[in-house]
Amino acid sequence: AGETDVDLYGALHEVRHLLGEWGGHRKAAGLSVKAGAFDDFVAGVNEAVRAQTLEEPEILTPPVEVDAEVPLEKLSNGLLDWHEKIAPFGSGNQRPVFVSEGLKVQGSRKLWEGMNLLTLTGGLSAKLAGQEEVVPAGAFDAAYTVRRNAYTGGTELEILDWRG
Repeated sequence: AGETDVDLYGALHEVRHLLGEWGGHRKAAGLSVKAGAFDDFVAGVNEAVRAQTLEEPEILTPPVEVDAEVPLEKLSNGLLDWHEKIAPFGSGNQRPVFVSEGLKVQGSRKLWEGMNLLTLTGGLSAKLAGQEEVVPAGAFDAAYTVRRNAYTGGTELEILDWRG
């Protein structure tokens, strides 16, 4: 799990009456809870964070960390071969996340509920999670991982996030 944008200091400020000494900032804090106040402290912090998420639901979604920007023409020209040289991927060696600008969808179809297969300009394939309504119209930028398609042997992107 990645880092979220919950305001820890703000949540603690809401329950400061239950704390002894405390301090910190948005992302980290040190504190002591007054004797007998632990259950109220937990409930209060949970409520404060819940209020933050109702106001800004996106704070629970960690940002995508991008490793490199890749020009569109390099996607099908050597990137996959280089990528496979740094495999295997897993714990301690996560798949690199790339970003490209100006991608365009030439066609799309539903693979299964919640997963779309896109054909991008240049013939690249990309998987995009979500309902069919989330498929971008027009040019878009995307953060993605890349792998070799087991059936075609070609480059396939797995889109993690996009903006259009």
